[in-house]
Amino acid sequence: MGNRLHYWRQFQPNDQTFHPSKITRDADEETACLAFAGFPQISPDAAVDGTLLINFGSPIGHRADRGFYMSPLIDEEDVDGSEGVGEDEQQDQHCVFATNFEATGCRHVFPCVDIPSAKATFTLSLTTPSRFNTLLFNTPISSSTRNSETTTAVFAPTPLMSTYLLAWAIADAYTFVEATTNRGIQVRVFVENRQKEDAEFSLKMAVTALEWYEQKLGVAYTLPKLDLFPIPEFEGEALECWGLCLFEESLLLLEKGAQPEDQMDVATLVTHEIAHQWFGNITTMPWWNELWLNESFADWAQYGPAHALYPSWDVYDTFFENEDAVGFEADASFLTHAMVTDVRARNEVEGIFDEISYKKGAAVVRMFEHWVDATLPKESSWYSILGEFLKQHSFKLATSMDLIRVIDTHDSSGEIGKTLNEWINLCGYPVIWLDSEGFVRTERFTLWKEDGAISEQANRVAPFSFCQVESLTIKSCKQFALTGKAVPVEAGKFLIPNPDRAGFYRFLPSQSHLTVLFENLNILQPSDRAGLLSDLSALALSNRIPVAMALQSFSKILPHETHSTVWRVTEKLLNTWIRAMRTHKWYSKFFTFVQRLIFPAATRVGWFWDWTGAPLADTSFTTTQLRNTLLPLAVKLRHPSTMINAEKTLAYWLARDADRPFRAACKALEESYEEDHEFVIKTVYTYFTASDAPRAFKLLRDEDVDLPGGLSCDRLDPLFASPVAAHWETLMDFGRVLKEDREFDSVEEARDARVSVLMSWLEVVSGVAVGDSWGGEETRVEAAWRSLRGVGQSPASKKGSKAAVKTSFEGLLDAFQGLSVTGQEHKVNSWDYLVKCGDQFIGDHVETIVSYSRVGGSVWKDALACLGVKDFRHEPASGPNLVLNGIRKGMERAEALDKFRKARCGNIVDFLKNPE
Repeated sequence: MGNRLHYWRQFQPNDQTFHPSKITRDADEETACLAFAGFPQISPDAAVDGTLLINFGSPIGHRADRGFYMSPLIDEEDVDGSEGVGEDEQQDQHCVFATNFEATGCRHVFPCVDIPSAKATFTLSLTTPSRFNTLLFNTPISSSTRNSETTTAVFAPTPLMSTYLLAWAIADAYTFVEATTNRGIQVRVFVENRQKEDAEFSLKMAVTALEWYEQKLGVAYTLPKLDLFPIPEFEGEALECWGLCLFEESLLLLEKGAQPEDQMDVATLVTHEIAHQWFGNITTMPWWNELWLNESFADWAQYGPAHALYPSWDVYDTFFENEDAVGFEADASFLTHAMVTDVRARNEVEGIFDEISYKKGAAVVRMFEHWVDATLPKESSWYSILGEFLKQHSFKLATSMDLIRVIDTHDSSGEIGKTLNEWINLCGYPVIWLDSEGFVRTERFTLWKEDGAISEQANRVAPFSFCQVESLTIKSCKQFALTGKAVPVEAGKFLIPNPDRAGFYRFLPSQSHLTVLFENLNILQPSDRAGLLSDLSALALSNRIPVAMALQSFSKILPHETHSTVWRVTEKLLNTWIRAMRTHKWYSKFFTFVQRLIFPAATRVGWFWDWTGAPLADTSFTTTQLRNTLLPLAVKLRHPSTMINAEKTLAYWLARDADRPFRAACKALEESYEEDHEFVIKTVYTYFTASDAPRAFKLLRDEDVDLPGGLSCDRLDPLFASPVAAHWETLMDFGRVLKEDREFDSVEEARDARVSVLMSWLEVVSGVAVGDSWGGEETRVEAAWRSLRGVGQSPASKKGSKAAVKTSFEGLLDAFQGLSVTGQEHKVNSWDYLVKCGDQFIGDHVETIVSYSRVGGSVWKDALACLGVKDFRHEPASGPNLVLNGIRKGMERAEALDKFRKARCGNIVDFLKNPE
């Protein structure tokens, strides 16, 4: 903001005029401090009415990451069907202008007190060329004027709100579909003129969500309208601006016949952003350190309206997979943070928009929801408590303690509020078990526990939930016992621990308890089975239970498993086990063990279609999800019939018009099958890369080859698993990513999109390091690390060449040289530039790459050198930094897996010799 403040400024309190005597700019904070000499002395607590006049200007970005920017429509055809428009003029016409202010982007557009606690009312007037017929703001238009050249819209004042929730949008080729809620709230979903039907799904979901939240919370939505607006290449998934939610286009609009996974993603994203209209918009945290009050609650709440509209989806079955499992992974590190955490500066804000604030937080909220609803009277339900909290703090600021005080008015014991306060201020999560006398015991989960190590957080209070079962019938409602309390188990019954996986903790069963659970798998919910597999795997890999207990769970549960959420959780778990065994001499036997787990299910579910054209026996939502989950995994594991079908499909795609007899034989398929099916594409191209990497690399990257899928994602991602090192270097070349994946014609054109371009490039680099997800190829990690550090050779270089060559990261430096994080000119080397950026997403990708490295190898040693310390557990010599913390987290994960290999791979061999 400081660089855009012009000379003319004045402050006018009480009819007096003062000009600033000094202006101090803070480049890191992106602020300007105006000092006024001669200002009357007043009490620090006093308020002064006056007008601050600032003449300012702000450039409009091009495909930018934040602020106010322009984004061209992806489809550059003549959207409105008019003729005679030149290509350049048409591209100029059909675009979208929109804002993206969260968390600190508003200050890039106009001078403001850009912090959540500084709530104010805002009015806006927009003047645009007259061809733009869509002008939107948080509030409706109150008046407008139009002439042959311009349109001016004046919008109604906003409610009292924070700056990050402001939004406006402008378009010239959009229309909308609309509906009203049962209270008459106007809901609109905007869309390009030719795609109205693609907006119907989100419209129906949005109306349902508004009505559902109003009914459950007992708090009315406070604006007369709610608009949902799609933006091509929106940075992030969506933004909950009050009355005008902004979305990445592909995550709001759905074509008819979209895959179940896409339907569920769009539905829950829409309901997430609408949940924020209450959690964050009506009631707002004072500062970003309590972001969980926004994001944890929205992530938790998003499942309710989706389940209400589509009960057959069983969306709550996916809660463990999407929230708990992701939260567990993030919160296991010694570098995790509490849900309420210190945020001292602007450049630290982005770092807490992470899996702790979203995923762990959502799981913790759900745990307390179940505890409250199981133990307090019906009139003190969790939603009733939240509704009361929102009513008390509508249009105000609220802290965690404000919520806890409301809870305490409903819980006379004070135990629930006290425990919540402990959970939001403690790092990590517990492992829970029952001791020999049936008392609840806990310790903090860590990625590796040394034999005989003293437990951390042994006295942490945790609400352990359970049900009692007798003769395959659940005989008790959900019960709770806190740490240190006894769990009463009646004679002839057994416990289902953590039913519905509503508790954010790992449960460690005894062998006898586990045997009983295995004998009664049919009464466990899908989330219970997924949670049991996840718990046992994590406990074995961290040296808490015998390896055989975890591997036995795979053998017992998977042969007859039919739910996709269990299989998606399983795939991630098996990736780690395969990585652990990848370099072991018994690897082939372990791989065979894994194949035997997967093959029966893959055979049962069958291929994506019947080659004769006959309809599949089961095309239900859940079975389609199962097929989409299993077959990409099956082809990686070389399942025979999946390989055959993938080969046949590839031949069908490659033949096209060149082989008319082959195409004619597949006419029935052609009439009934939509080729842009992401899971078919993933399965077929995974096969293609594994069977003929050179040919796959050539054809999948050639835009002139008529194959399904986008060049920058569907056809690119499978190539990360190519075994050819030259392919990795080509994929990681920054210039290729800039032009092919992001479609920027020049470096200059990409200057406003630093974050999104960096993100695309880092996704490729970490994708190369991960490969097929099973690790074992140190050369991959070394190549990715060289690319990060800027110390490798370009693929274009030749042996013996003395000419200086540029790495992909040096290409990045060419692209952004002179652009600092704060906007000031400077020159730094490539790695220092990344560290200086300090963004959370950079740290996440660095963590992934380093986590696949070999302990003591070249990447490991250089990573330590970057930290400037001998032990990654020590703070870096240069101080805390999100990117350097990514190194430390990656090293922690690599070390834990290395310890497991050395201590427990022999136990895996013992199990393979005698799996019973």
